[in-house]
Amino acid sequence: MAYSSRAAATTTFSRQASGYNALITNNHANGFGGGFAACPTGKTAITDTNGIAIFGNSDGKPDGSGYNRSGGSNGKSEDWDFNKEDDKGGEITEAFIKAGHKDLFLIHDSANSETKPYIAAVTGQMLGGGAANWSGTIDKTPTSIGKYEGAQAKYMIGLKSEPIKVDMDAATAAASLFITGNRSNIHGGGIMTNGDVVAGSTTRVSVYPKMKLSGTKELKSCNLKKNEFEFELLKQGSNLQAPSFNDKGVLQPNGCRVVDTAQNETNGSFTFDLGEVYADTNLVYYLVEKPGAEKDITYSKTIYKIEPTVTEDTSKSHDVLDIHYTYYKVDSVKITKTENGKASESTVHPTTNEDVVSIRLTNDATFTNVYNSKGSWTPKATKVVEGGEMKAFTFELANEDDLNFTNPETVTINPDPANAKTDKNGNATSTVNFKPKNYELKDLENGSKTFTYYVREKGESSTYPHYKFDQSVYRFKAVATDDTKGGIDCAVTYRKGTVDSDGNWKADVGAEEQNLTDDSTPTFTNTYSTSLPLSGMSGVTLTYLAGAAVLCAAAAWMHIRRKANAKGGERRE
Repeated sequence: MAYSSRAAATTTFSRQASGYNALITNNHANGFGGGFAACPTGKTAITDTNGIAIFGNSDGKPDGSGYNRSGGSNGKSEDWDFNKEDDKGGEITEAFIKAGHKDLFLIHDSANSETKPYIAAVTGQMLGGGAANWSGTIDKTPTSIGKYEGAQAKYMIGLKSEPIKVDMDAATAAASLFITGNRSNIHGGGIMTNGDVVAGSTTRVSVYPKMKLSGTKELKSCNLKKNEFEFELLKQGSNLQAPSFNDKGVLQPNGCRVVDTAQNETNGSFTFDLGEVYADTNLVYYLVEKPGAEKDITYSKTIYKIEPTVTEDTSKSHDVLDIHYTYYKVDSVKITKTENGKASESTVHPTTNEDVVSIRLTNDATFTNVYNSKGSWTPKATKVVEGGEMKAFTFELANEDDLNFTNPETVTINPDPANAKTDKNGNATSTVNFKPKNYELKDLENGSKTFTYYVREKGESSTYPHYKFDQSVYRFKAVATDDTKGGIDCAVTYRKGTVDSDGNWKADVGAEEQNLTDDSTPTFTNTYSTSLPLSGMSGVTLTYLAGAAVLCAAAAWMHIRRKANAKGGERRE
């Protein structure tokens, strides 16, 4: 039969008691431990899923002015504030008060910790099988207890429980004893005991170390940002298969399940804070980088296989209230790195501090990505013909080290009227588009670089003798800058000039640097003329024409002269 305690005072245990299937919630203490508290003469063991669930309790004075303490009767002053100068046995520190203690509180004199090494044990699972998610302090040390973890105290515990809703519901459904709605003026709103309490049915508890796995992320050609990349730790499934990446770079779990995720710090480091390291199973982890959607980054496809070797730590195993606690330790970890289809093995010996095993996966970068930003711009020019038709004129684009245009890129205008425009004055206009200039991050220097190009019109007087060609040589200056978002911005300007006989480019007098846009481009203007220029073969042709004219004039004069002589008979001059 379910029993609900709703008295105005706490439920008190004065001798060893066992609690099974009990839910302790919605209780309050004006001191510490609104759910459960034990005085300096009691011991407590909270062991397994057949025990109790403690959550949703509160403590502290209603007006928020602090916490009630014991009056020091029978020498009990352990719940007083800790003070080294006038030590009266108080153990409460400022760190303890700020940390969790609203659900569970237990305190002894720390001086007895050597002769009575363990006075309490708490495991992470609660009634119903869910995770209590304990956090607070144990023996003045900040702590948290995950679902499969356990912790023991030598003299002091202060914890709060924050289970998720589904686990709270499971605990409520499994409970047959409800301790709720109680209040205490000092400690232990739901339960206050000066004896021993065992919450659970097991007589053996295995305590496994917490394990921290740490690695380093490197991003080449770009500064790394915090939480920019995510990593997944997977546990091997029953089919004993390893995860893999397909041809498209998508991760295939192959029966493995994700047990934890981590993100990088600004310096590239990342850490997995794992709970229990199982000793009774063949534990195998896999570490991978989670592929991202950024097309400008090449993600790592390296896979790490992590195999801890776990053995019993006989120096720590002990009993609490006739419950045997067996401790385990991690002796070594075998790491198999698979990269580009090649596998290599190494063995890491962890360091241990406060029952936390720390394992550094690699001495160098664990995962390396490459940042590949891209950008482009298109060199353009405008061709104008005054008084004539657009022809298949040719334009040349050269790099800054080829001012003689020995190996230029060439573009020939399509003279089709559909590709040329005619303005109101009858002038023909056409646009010249060269191939786009593409840049990658590797082309820049410290994220930025200036590129220089030159463009000119190819002189084709022999082909188009009636056209006077523009002799200008325009300079393009393109400043390419990485935007750190996967793109390269290109700021392009142009300026009018010429190349002298020594091969040096010089700006025209008064010519200004202008921004290259769709409406502002280097302009080459040709002039059409019906008269031929006096040079080359055209000049020779004119010379022949002039000579012919002189001969015609002479013949005419001679003809007139003959007629005059005929009229005068034999007269001669």
